[in-house]
Amino acid sequence: MMWERLAVLTADNGECVYCPFASETMDHVVPFALGGEDELVNLVPACNSCNLLKADSSPPEFFVRDRMKTCFKTEDGLIGTALPLDEMGERFESASLEVHNLLNHLQRVRAEINAPGRLAWFRHRFEGHGRAAADAALRMREQVWPEVARAKGWRYPTPTVERMRATAEAERMARCDAHRDPSR
Repeated sequence: MMWERLAVLTADNGECVYCPFASETMDHVVPFALGGEDELVNLVPACNSCNLLKADSSPPEFFVRDRMKTCFKTEDGLIGTALPLDEMGERFESASLEVHNLLNHLQRVRAEINAPGRLAWFRHRFEGHGRAAADAALRMREQVWPEVARAKGWRYPTPTVERMRATAEAERMARCDAHRDPSR
């Protein structure tokens, strides 16, 4: 559904959970091949590149595999894609802390996506938009981003609170206009 896709794509400020680029798709944190389900609790925003590279691996496997890979030139001029042993130990040690940070980040993003008030807001606001093709959801994400950011600032208000805030904002703007133009 469009509202579910938008709820995921706009989480984490609309960025991929694995890199600093914009989200373009939804990644299954636990892939189908490892028993993951196609449910909101298992989805996070990702860019297409990270989603393709992660494939059927878990986030820690993907992260370590990605960080441990590097190209280097051997003494005889061949290009290698594994690390020399002395560097591998150092990288693996720092990667364990980074994996821990990644898992904490994934947990925070999944909590953001599945926050009851946020889900209720997305469902109320976008449920009538039907099923979403990926490209339609990306276009719509760009269009609705200001509204999502405003709602996030208001902690995803219920429809009644949202109407009250919109009315109060309109009244405030009218007072500001009247203050600027005393002839009103």
